[in-house]
Amino acid sequence: MKKLLGLLGSLTLITSASATVIACGEKEPEITETFDYDGLIKELKVDVQKIYQKHLVEKVAPQLFGITSTESSNAFLRKANIDKYKGNPSGIQGDDKTALKNDLEKILDVKSLETSLNNELKKQNKYKIILNDVKSLLKSVAFDFETMIIQSNETNGIYLGNVVIDYNIVLQYKGEKEVETFKLNDTLKYTSTNQNWIQTGSKNFYQNITKDYFASNDAKNSVHTNLEWNKIANSKDDFEAYGDVESGIKKYYQDDSRDNNFRTSIISFIQKNYFDSSQTSLPIDFEGDLIYKESNLFDNSLLKVVNQNKSYNSSNSIKYDYKEENDKMMLETFFRKDPSQIATQNNLGDYYFTQKNYKMWQQEYSVEKEKFLKQLGLSTDQMEEIKAEEAFKKSLSLGYVSLKGLSIRIDNGAYVHQLPDFRIAINYLFSKDIKEDAERKNLALFSTKTLSAFHETFNIDHDYNEYPEQNTNEDFLMAIKKSTLTEDFNFKNTWGRETSWVANGNFNLTTDSNFGIALEDYRLEMFRKANLTSNTKYEFAFSQARNGNQWSYHEWSWYLEEDGWMISDPRRPNTNPNLNEGILHFNLGYIQFNFNLDKIIKGTKEIEGKKSYIKFV
Repeated sequence: MKKLLGLLGSLTLITSASATVIACGEKEPEITETFDYDGLIKELKVDVQKIYQKHLVEKVAPQLFGITSTESSNAFLRKANIDKYKGNPSGIQGDDKTALKNDLEKILDVKSLETSLNNELKKQNKYKIILNDVKSLLKSVAFDFETMIIQSNETNGIYLGNVVIDYNIVLQYKGEKEVETFKLNDTLKYTSTNQNWIQTGSKNFYQNITKDYFASNDAKNSVHTNLEWNKIANSKDDFEAYGDVESGIKKYYQDDSRDNNFRTSIISFIQKNYFDSSQTSLPIDFEGDLIYKESNLFDNSLLKVVNQNKSYNSSNSIKYDYKEENDKMMLETFFRKDPSQIATQNNLGDYYFTQKNYKMWQQEYSVEKEKFLKQLGLSTDQMEEIKAEEAFKKSLSLGYVSLKGLSIRIDNGAYVHQLPDFRIAINYLFSKDIKEDAERKNLALFSTKTLSAFHETFNIDHDYNEYPEQNTNEDFLMAIKKSTLTEDFNFKNTWGRETSWVANGNFNLTTDSNFGIALEDYRLEMFRKANLTSNTKYEFAFSQARNGNQWSYHEWSWYLEEDGWMISDPRRPNTNPNLNEGILHFNLGYIQFNFNLDKIIKGTKEIEGKKSYIKFV
């Protein structure tokens, strides 16, 4: 039993791995829990990033900007030391280096971050299986002293000292076999000044720029925070607005930022709102042209809402039944016919991207939009004003663009004082004027390309004409051409019997050394072809009608043979109400449904021997 439970962290069930708790000694293992391992790690990274960003604003910002007269509490970061080592950071050694490291950790408030991560994530039930075995989620913080910059300047009685250093925070969790890690990489930019108004302005800028710029009702600013597709399309087709647009985002906020006046807008806003004083005005500008750091437009998006897994018994689940005539047509649309045919777009528009489904998705997305505004810290009046705007109503995504290089330039750039990297919030949309019918048409056309990527990856044979009569005992799901993918499929009989979970790990294009599956590259290439970000979900699995769990135990036996994936009836009595009866769950991009395959699966009970599920031709 102990050895068996040790396998739980590495069982491949869904996207890359899953765990199932079982009872030993039973012929039919009893399901108590399943989860999407790969998806869980992605969720963990997203939640860590959210906690980290909140920590930067609430805990780090007050420490990033010091006043020379009150820096006595610092062990190293004082005017005297900054001036001593400016231009010579490698000279910091021994006790001074230890003192500097302690100051940097104090600025980052590492202990507080560690506490927040553990309190907010280790206690969540969904994370316990990957976090219970690690004492702390935060493993270490490392500073790269080789990249450190120390500089200072005093002009007209205004002193500015600058310490800039790269660092990474190492996070840990229980992986499939051992403790695994991932990193948050960032740059700390500390300011020392003798001017209270510079300290106050810098702190206010860092803590408030994200929401303040987003809430600005000045058209010179809002044109950049309500970003329409035509601003970044670069002659691309309309339907491409609904996929991965990061390259267009980067071009807009960096390469074209002078021509489209974004630079002028954001610099003027920062100057006016945070750094102008009655005595003087600091010359704020970006240093150089490479000002784009990264963006995140997926976590609060219509795509993510549609792409979130929905179990069969969910009221918002889209369901098809192979016994129905229209649904037989949809099975051919999804798994057999050439997606480039106009009929595919028409079928998706008529039977998937319906008014009913679109309204349901918009209602779900409106909840996420409300959460986003609250997380920004906007006032009630600001929120109501934004929600009334047509651009917000037509939103496809709410997210962040991170920028770097903002600096105070003294003496026409003779001294360049680096300010912290920062984020602006943006709303991305196709157009304020788009009508629902046009949006649904665009989504249908984009999704034909999604299906094309799926079909191309699996090499589905669109010319195959030997399918049996639909929904008969001999019927099967689809015919795919033999290829490197079919050669790379791998099947292990894990439990010493015919029934196995591992087939799903193959269909989901996962990588799991425990089962000899190495198909992750196919999945990532499919996302690239579909113009989807790698953090979208893809599932090609079976779902339990009773409780919605993915790909657990089932009633049939699996075989991987020369001619395809085969199934048969093991002739065991079904005494477990959790066993699956053939409901396929598919999720890729904006396409997600649960499909009752009926006799494609249940036909195993009516015939002797094996029958095809996916045929290799």
